[in-house]
Amino acid sequence: MKEAIAEKNTNLFLLNKSKRIIETSILQMNQLEKKVFYAHRYLGKSLVEIADELNHDYGYIRTVSAKADKKMK
Repeated sequence: MKEAIAEKNTNLFLLNKSKRIIETSILQMNQLEKKVFYAHRYLGKSLVEIADELNHDYGYIRTVSAKADKKMK
């Protein structure tokens, strides 16, 4: 029982740490980076799909995505 509680506490700590990292990183992103990051990571869309939806060149969206990913670290 103690081990299960300790494991849940560890998982909760790690989730909260991840949440803080994401929240801090999102504040550093511009609007387009936020849109691309969300669509790619959370909606599962490809960069090609995102580029098409946002009427941007794939290469540009790839660069925007890379910048957003760097801000997450």
